[in-house]
Amino acid sequence: MSLHDIQMAHLRGAILQVLREGTKANDSVLHIAVGQMEAITATRDQVRQAMRWLEEQGLIAIEPAGDYLVGQIRQRGRDFLAGAIIVDGVHRQLS
Repeated sequence: MSLHDIQMAHLRGAILQVLREGTKANDSVLHIAVGQMEAITATRDQVRQAMRWLEEQGLIAIEPAGDYLVGQIRQRGRDFLAGAIIVDGVHRQLS
């Protein structure tokens, strides 16, 4: 696993953590929240990329809103955060 893969896995996990706390968040809000929460340095484009990947895995739903992508966690994402499932490519914080 490359350093880039590890960073993206942490970014994806952090996005799920942020979305678990609220109902919906756009990519701009996620970019700021993830940077503060995990001290992850990611561009807004990387956040959008991670959101699309999470949607492909069925962990979040995305809806476009103008220039933004709005993400909302799905049950599969909640199952991942609860430790009920494992998804390769997403880092889960241990409580």
